[in-house]
Amino acid sequence: MLARDHPGTRWGWALAGAALLGAANVGEFIASSPALMTSSASRAAGSYLGAAMFAALAGLGVGAALGVANRILAALTRGLAVLLALGSVFLVAVHAAARVGGLRPASVAVLALVALGLAWQTASACQRGADSGPGTRVAPSRPTDSGARIP
Repeated sequence: MLARDHPGTRWGWALAGAALLGAANVGEFIASSPALMTSSASRAAGSYLGAAMFAALAGLGVGAALGVANRILAALTRGLAVLLALGSVFLVAVHAAARVGGLRPASVAVLALVALGLAWQTASACQRGADSGPGTRVAPSRPTDSGARIP
């Protein structure tokens, strides 16, 4: 468990906030485009997947903020954020090539890139907290040489 004043706590809440904004943005698109959601299964599936990925990333951020810290969750947080950012940037490229979409895909990509940066910081802070263990203090290592040589 991380201490309440651990940097992973602050980064986790920031990640959760950015990811929730992304989920809300995609959710608002789904709600405001019912005809598009019913006429194109692939667009609907992509939108639902994006909203679910943002929501999952928000959940990982909340978990980090509440003190869940291990290497697997850190890797999962980073991996999910990378996938989300790559997908969102690809979405912007596709919309730009088709000359459609406007600011909505760009805003989703910006939120995904912000979430990627926050996910990286969250995972790093949580890993440092998990590696040091509860109540332990990590001292800088100093190499020592006793002069003895091993044959």
